[in-house]
Amino acid sequence: MSILPSIVLNRSPTLGCVFGFLLGGMSICIGQSPDAVPESGIKKAPVNPFITIEDFNPITAQHVRFTILKSNARTPCIDELEVFTAGRNPRNVALISGGARITDSDGIVTQPYSLPEKIGDGKFGKGNDWIAESSTNVWIQVDLPQVEQISRMIWSRDRTGINWDRTPIEYRIDVGLEPDHWTTIASSDYRHPGL
Repeated sequence: MSILPSIVLNRSPTLGCVFGFLLGGMSICIGQSPDAVPESGIKKAPVNPFITIEDFNPITAQHVRFTILKSNARTPCIDELEVFTAGRNPRNVALISGGARITDSDGIVTQPYSLPEKIGDGKFGKGNDWIAESSTNVWIQVDLPQVEQISRMIWSRDRTGINWDRTPIEYRIDVGLEPDHWTTIASSDYRHPGL
């Protein structure tokens, strides 16, 4: 699936990397196979506010928590957080319409247009996003309707490609079978810094 028409995707068998070839021939790594990071020492591309792909070894989970330690400006914002099952026919199991439940660390919503549920509605862009109430150390959690084997997450600040402010740049993604029993599966520590 290509989001921007100027990007052509190709997989490198040696680095386990999905490269995006931009106009002009420059290549960037926008996603990596789970065995390429962190054991190999190869870091993933920086966070992309328009689409960031987190691939990891398949793991059984029912709860996914995205903890944001810092954003590039103001309070962090996410327009969609997709969690995909492992296997030949991956499904996004983080959709509200599929039974997922979404909560955040804020607990009280003072901005009704930025509800936590918006990260699981399948819609992108401004007005379809969650904005945290605090600037640092906030989290958003997806409780899947049932235990699943998952191997990929895709998240974005604004999948429409317009807004880049409020992008999480320091974060950690944890999964678990029970709330508060977490295993870290992805982190900004595995990426080059910046946007």
